[in-house]
Amino acid sequence: MQAKIIMHLFKLEFICECRGYKEYLFPIVFYLMVMVLYPIAFGSDSQILQYYFPAMTWIAIMLSVMLALKSMFELEYQKNILEYLMFNRGSLIRFVVIKIIISWFLTCLPLLLMVPMVGFFFNEPIKVLALLELSILLVTPVLFLLGALFSSLTLGVSQQASLKMILSLPLFIPILILAVLLVTAQTQVRHLILMFLFGILCCLSILVPWLMALLIENGVYD
Repeated sequence: MQAKIIMHLFKLEFICECRGYKEYLFPIVFYLMVMVLYPIAFGSDSQILQYYFPAMTWIAIMLSVMLALKSMFELEYQKNILEYLMFNRGSLIRFVVIKIIISWFLTCLPLLLMVPMVGFFFNEPIKVLALLELSILLVTPVLFLLGALFSSLTLGVSQQASLKMILSLPLFIPILILAVLLVTAQTQVRHLILMFLFGILCCLSILVPWLMALLIENGVYD
């Protein structure tokens, strides 16, 4: 019975998010624009573009994720949906988890498909593209969890959403560095980074929904 309720909530939230597809289309277009501008900035030297491709890709992905996270929970906050969910903390936590999963899916699945296509234009080896895909699957959930936590921390603050996400940039920079090293480092170092990032993802997956529920409750009451 509980599983049916969760699946029903997931379906309803997915339909609602798909109706606002323009909010998820903009980060994807932004990623493509950034990747198109890199050859203009670096010139036509294919070796330089290939060497910096992982870092360039991850900078574009990080900025795209920040754009996708800038308005998370704001609509629910303005329509008092969060206030209704606060009567049952379990429902609030379930909603937070569903919201993060759907937002990640709608933002990062297109990026997973586009990165190999863009990589072929840069003549990237298959191994590099495979490692990039692995890093996106592992690291973007971490970025979404951190960004969603910061978004709930600043819930109701009268600053522009873009400015609030810029303030979250220090949280993303260390993860960005690890994501690039996961692609470019030696095999032994890569295994350590992979284990470290997986541990971070597991810890955040457990802690962030509970912390977000507490922060949302404080934000709504304030």
